[in-house]
Amino acid sequence: MSLDLLVMPLHKFLQGKFETVVERFARETDTAYHLVGAKPSVAETDAQLFVQNFQQELKRGLGPLIRWRDEGDVLLSKQLNVEAWHALRAFAADQSRAVPGFSFGNESRNHPALASIYNGAPTAFVHIIRHNDCNGLYLPSDFEKPFKYALFENESVVPLIGSSLKLLKELNILGQRLGLTKDEGDQGWTDQLKQDDPLALVKSAWVVLRHAARLSVSSRLPIIFYG
Repeated sequence: MSLDLLVMPLHKFLQGKFETVVERFARETDTAYHLVGAKPSVAETDAQLFVQNFQQELKRGLGPLIRWRDEGDVLLSKQLNVEAWHALRAFAADQSRAVPGFSFGNESRNHPALASIYNGAPTAFVHIIRHNDCNGLYLPSDFEKPFKYALFENESVVPLIGSSLKLLKELNILGQRLGLTKDEGDQGWTDQLKQDDPLALVKSAWVVLRHAARLSVSSRLPIIFYG
């Protein structure tokens, strides 16, 4: 199972003005594709007003230098394997509360430290761990802890909003512990990966998410989880 990872203006996402990886593949290969569930479809003026109000709220809490701009095009549309995402979060949790012999595979969501950290226990990797599986944002603004913020009415899971600046710092620390210095946006990133690596799933998420975090910080656009 995968979710879509986007780096793009939030107001365009709210309008559904983006192409998922599966939609792009279907278009490029002229393959029939039926969308499961409806994409966001907020009217343009309403989407722009929502973002403006959100930015004003951030400015009241963080000051005028929130960095976040909401202009331009989609810079990244990738799929992130959900089990790899769990494995990365479990590896981050393991740095705070190590579980000897833990296997960072498809059952990584069961790491004993994840639930307590998600619910508020201290960690050096709060922006990696305290995030939803199916939705949420990372904004290119600097704040200490993720917070909840509804994007749509009657959401079953209210999105968590993290900082992509903090996310990038956390990923860089984990990269040192994983022996990784390059992500999918760098030439030669595959040279770091080895066959039969017990941390392969962790690393596969790191190279995707770190690329998205670098793009978010440099472009001042959000990372959007869509799944």
